[in-house]
Amino acid sequence: KLSGGTKQRLALAVALVHEPRLLIVDEPTAGVDPPIRRYFWEYFRKLRKDGVTMLVTTHYMDEAENCDRLALMNRGRIVASGSPSSIKKLAYGGDIVELHTERKALVYLKSFDGVKKILEEESSNGSLKVKILVDDASDRLVPLVKTLEDNGIKVYRARQVFVSLEDAFIKLTVGG
Repeated sequence: KLSGGTKQRLALAVALVHEPRLLIVDEPTAGVDPPIRRYFWEYFRKLRKDGVTMLVTTHYMDEAENCDRLALMNRGRIVASGSPSSIKKLAYGGDIVELHTERKALVYLKSFDGVKKILEEESSNGSLKVKILVDDASDRLVPLVKTLEDNGIKVYRARQVFVSLEDAFIKLTVGG
């Protein structure tokens, strides 16, 4: 009697014997221990470098992050497709930036080009911690900080918030 992990390894070995150019794997790491799961994905990356095209189905969003292109499905329908980063951006309508600055920065943030929406704000003792939605963090974060500082506003911390693919999936499918 073989364990689930051993069965998965055996199934993968059988699939690779013929050195396919296209490999279709359904839930390849289901029932597999974490070290073997990691090994599988390292091996899949090697196959990709060797020119093997892979079609993978998985419920594990952290595994889906390893793929070049995704199609997220909900109830049999594709709800989003593209790269992991483009799907995350689609789910939120842009990138999320978090700033810890002075409270008076709020006026500038509301009118700054590229700021789509203020998502969360929390203030205390004259300081402000805010999450904002911008069209593109790589283009907007540095100019935003510079504008605030040029106007005499201290910025204590500024960073892009990286959302998980799982969060994006939930937002796209159930509106979370």
